Amino acid sequence: MEKLFCHLCDHDAEEFEVKEEEFFYNVRNEDFIIKGQRVYCVSDKHKDAEELFHKEYDSENQRKAFDLYREKYGILFPEEIKNLRKKYNLKQREFSHLLGFGEITISRYERGSLPTPAQNQILKDSEHPEKMMEYLMKNSEKIGEEKSTELKALLTSLMPSNQYEQGIINEIKEIFHHVPDAYSGYKEFDFKKFSSMVLFFSKKDSPYLTKLNKLMFYADYYFFQKYKESLSGAKYIRDYYGPVPEKFQTLYDNIEGVEIIENEHGSFTSSIIEKSYEDLLSEKEIEILNFVYEKFKGMYSSDIKNFSHEEKCWIETQNKKLISYEYAEDLNMDREYIR
Repeated sequence: MEKLFCHLCDHDAEEFEVKEEEFFYNVRNEDFIIKGQRVYCVSDKHKDAEELFHKEYDSENQRKAFDLYREKYGILFPEEIKNLRKKYNLKQREFSHLLGFGEITISRYERGSLPTPAQNQILKDSEHPEKMMEYLMKNSEKIGEEKSTELKALLTSLMPSNQYEQGIINEIKEIFHHVPDAYSGYKEFDFKKFSSMVLFFSKKDSPYLTKLNKLMFYADYYFFQKYKESLSGAKYIRDYYGPVPEKFQTLYDNIEGVEIIENEHGSFTSSIIEKSYEDLLSEKEIEILNFVYEKFKGMYSSDIKNFSHEEKCWIETQNKKLISYEYAEDLNMDREYIR
């Protein structure tokens, strides 16, 4: 047996014995009765037997007490956490990052540490693919684009299509929820409406993202000019390449029926399934979208970018700041663009 230090003897114990007994073990200020092995120094140099620290026995006793605590309070066991992580084909650090934990947290939990009640609830929630999809949407940048795409495909396959779509809509609503104001065109954000607009332009033209962002901007702001509210409720930011929807990449990545395709010239959208947008768009909304499409259909991305740079809203708004829909009154959709 390894050398065991005795504090009463002030040196390694010369005589000791191992006892199997029942005793209290405290876990988070609560005592649990366990049956385990403990080691005592029985030297005649002191009257009472002194309990000695034994790494192997103490670790096993702690595990037994932790397991009783887990059973009582519904805390996930290490093997359950490991199986959950493997279900999603994630490394320990990837799983930690997605759930918003510290980098080595999952590693500690799989080795036997007790999760906090709050983190245990997050782990239990992540057992559901639709909830895991929410965590992915919030923290996808922490695991990289390739892994995010792989996990999204896996989660989608684990969820019924209607449940997946509704889960995405609910999460988008949470992320983009805002009180209607001048920056949203006095309308709550409508993801289905926004998706229908993207689908409309993708079916018409498969535009590059730079152009699509401007088409969305002009559709929303021209609609506001006509009807005093925006079409989708989206907010737009002043960007170097012109106005863009706020967090547009997150929005585009989660629109059913539209795929973002990369080539040597950049990223463009393509309609990949026959999904109708007419049911979600009114006659006057489709009229505005058709007008915007016809206005810019002959322009390249660089053309519509330059066209948008002449707008008062782009000139007067600071870079990366929200653009007020009040600038819609200054849009001149009749002006010509000379390349």
